[in-house]
Amino acid sequence: MDGLRVAKVEHVVLEGTARRPPHAHFCIEGTLHLTPHHLFFSPSSPGADDAGKPRATETDEEIWIPYPTINVLQRLPQSAACKYPLLIGTKTFDNYTLLFEKWGEGGAEDVWASVRDCAVTQSVEQLYAFFYSLPRSPTASTSTFPNPATPALPSDPLSPSPLSSSPEKPSPIATAAGTPVPPTAGWFVYNPHTEFARQGVGSRTRAWRFTDINRDYSFSPTYPSKLVVPTRISDSVLAYAAKYRSKARIPALSYLHWANQASITRSSQPMVGIKGNRSAQDERLVECIFSSHQSPEGGSSAQLTPSASTSNLTALPTSQVYGATCTNLIIDARPTTNAMANVAKGAGTENMDNYRWAEKAYLGIDNIHVMRSSLKTVVETLADASAGGMPVDRDRLRRSGWLKHLTAILDGSVMIVKNIHINSSHVLIHCSDGWDRTSQLSAVAQLCLDPYYRTLEGFRVLVEKDWLAFGHMFMHRSGHLSSAKLFTATPDNIDGADDESDDDFGIAVKGAQAFFASMSKQFTSSSHLKEISPVFHQFLDCVRQIQRQFPDRFEFNEDYLVDLHYHLYACQFGTFLFDNERQRRVALSGKPYISRTVSAWEWFELPAQRASYLNPDYKPELDDRTNRGPDADMGVLLPDPLDVRFWHRLFKRGDEEMNMPETFREAPAPEALMVGPSHPPETCADVTLASKSPDTGQSPAPLPYVPRVPHVPKRAERAPSSTSQTPPRGKWSWNSMGSGALSAFNTFRSSATDAYSQLRERTDDDGHREMGAFEPGTGIGEGRKARANAWDEPVRPNPWTDTPAAKRADNAWDDTPGGPQTAAPPSGEAPRNGPPKARSGTAERAANPWDEPPRQLAELTLASAAEPRRMEERKEEASTAEIEAALGGSTAWDPLGAT
Repeated sequence: MDGLRVAKVEHVVLEGTARRPPHAHFCIEGTLHLTPHHLFFSPSSPGADDAGKPRATETDEEIWIPYPTINVLQRLPQSAACKYPLLIGTKTFDNYTLLFEKWGEGGAEDVWASVRDCAVTQSVEQLYAFFYSLPRSPTASTSTFPNPATPALPSDPLSPSPLSSSPEKPSPIATAAGTPVPPTAGWFVYNPHTEFARQGVGSRTRAWRFTDINRDYSFSPTYPSKLVVPTRISDSVLAYAAKYRSKARIPALSYLHWANQASITRSSQPMVGIKGNRSAQDERLVECIFSSHQSPEGGSSAQLTPSASTSNLTALPTSQVYGATCTNLIIDARPTTNAMANVAKGAGTENMDNYRWAEKAYLGIDNIHVMRSSLKTVVETLADASAGGMPVDRDRLRRSGWLKHLTAILDGSVMIVKNIHINSSHVLIHCSDGWDRTSQLSAVAQLCLDPYYRTLEGFRVLVEKDWLAFGHMFMHRSGHLSSAKLFTATPDNIDGADDESDDDFGIAVKGAQAFFASMSKQFTSSSHLKEISPVFHQFLDCVRQIQRQFPDRFEFNEDYLVDLHYHLYACQFGTFLFDNERQRRVALSGKPYISRTVSAWEWFELPAQRASYLNPDYKPELDDRTNRGPDADMGVLLPDPLDVRFWHRLFKRGDEEMNMPETFREAPAPEALMVGPSHPPETCADVTLASKSPDTGQSPAPLPYVPRVPHVPKRAERAPSSTSQTPPRGKWSWNSMGSGALSAFNTFRSSATDAYSQLRERTDDDGHREMGAFEPGTGIGEGRKARANAWDEPVRPNPWTDTPAAKRADNAWDDTPGGPQTAAPPSGEAPRNGPPKARSGTAERAANPWDEPPRQLAELTLASAAEPRRMEERKEEASTAEIEAALGGSTAWDPLGAT
């Protein structure tokens, strides 16, 4: 309690999103409690407040927030309602806002400082797992947190149980049969001898053996104490081979397939270096692994032909599985450039000239830093949507690359599954050190190959074997020992009680210093916590993707995976606290950690918890290996790597918020539209293809569902009637356009409309008036100013009329028959349209073609009979020219929607 400045704050308002579907938003008033390891909120009893309004109590459950799960605790400026808010963001994607009535003592500032001091720990022994014990009742669930003063009430299923008075001596629990079980039994759910015997080591095949070379963890501190290696490899060969692998993580068996004894082995990268080093012992070890493929009846009788050099193996085992093909793979999970870059560090990748009977594949899975940045983008996108009250930007979610990373992991896992089950060949997996991407690929592939790992018992064995025993760095990747850099404050709240410098200059300097201090904390936190990465989170996400594609092939449901992700960061159990098996089992001082903490599997196996994790749609008969029906798969799953979606429930969102609707899910991404056409040209008759890009030389495909703009026919081809029908156009679908395309179109339409309006306004300023605005003879809008308008028709002689020359000069619209006449006036006759003292109706028409003033009956000629029709055509033609001029002469797109 030394780090707590305040233990309880009343009349606090909590805003957030419910953890359970449908993830409704709530606003609750209640009491905030602070303990050395948790921050929990107890809502007030339902009723009416002082103003008579009912309290917003969407839930009566207590909300528990373990300190290690907090990755953002930020003080915000005072709200408009005179509340002092604290923003809390967690690694389990819960976002809450606490609103306090006061800032100083017993208010928001004390809570912020107390949580910071308790969350930033220097030792793992300060975490809650060293003070937690299971409930005493064998049927009790930790979903209850009894208050000492009140009877126990239902609470959040993820809430911890009460602190034990004797944390190092937790009380025993009982199984369903009533047999007492030691509280540390959860640490022994995985027994290497039992598990590998189930796979066939020592029974179906004698090509593999156990070795105790790492029994005291001196051979490889990050490897398990029990390793399975080829029988023909001695421990002395292993000792030399360890020098060639990073962290001495030699190729060791992880899985032996039940159908054909094909194996999945895992290791770290070889220490090739710039000089191109090689190890005969490592090559011998890999060759023995790849030659262990033999039938169950052959036992260990199959031997290799002797040769002078161990690196020159020339024969396969004499007894092979029928139909086996030699397609052994060395899978490097890294991108090719990353693997080659490690050569400068003395590491690298295998030279395949030295490894016979194998091929190498690079999977291109990015490193931990890229994964952390990708998840950060997803979290920021959801936070921005919640803060602004706007829909989630699905385009930004897609650009985060999170689904692309999941696809890469699933794609590599399917490659492993096919090579094991179909090609009956071996696979060696490694990345850099062999504890991140290697664990993901190995575990996901085994989940697909063996139905046992899709049961509750088998899944925890899989996690214990491929993640805990083989040394995934849970402490570093989860960031259990938090950092003060995650606790930030806005400039308005920093030093808010310090009023020593109250002049304008001092306030400005203080504000600037506070701003840069808060910004530096936010930007340096990623470098200080650079080892954090959602590696195990990605594994659970991949499991969820497979579970969604095969909902009846898993004994456990989605709740099981969600709670596993929660306890990955809650630090309530010792299972996910440490980096390797040695840290859990070897005591540096006092008792080993496995005897001082509770395993998470014990909590998951409590009867109340186990019953809530069972999948009612589970059909184990589908995994029958003897079934040879047309739809039988012998329990081996081949998921679709492209069918990945955001795990919306984990992010406390709805499916429709984060994922594209079903009708548009198969549509190409907007980026893909710029690469090339997505359909053959003959299927896109209504879409105008864009020109080739000067940079790539490729023809970018157009936006989908662009309506075709019909070509405006020439004047001679136009129908005489001005009310002619336009060609039919395709139905517009706004929903079919991406957000980027729709935004670009709206911007273009707005710009074109503004340009058109400005052009008309400028024309009006130059003296152009609408039809009938001026009376003939006024002198307004005549002469050069009137003809400066680009829309007016200048006065020019019409040689095709038989009217006098003066009249032809005034009336350019008259078209009387009579044959061609001389354009020049008779010699000696002065032009009648001299200095403009007064204008006639024809002169006004020449200056303003849009106007047709009244005409006398005597002025009507035979040429005037066809004039109304010509005027309509002229106006229609001018309207088209006006729009084209506003668009810069382009007819490819009509911003006003006209055809």
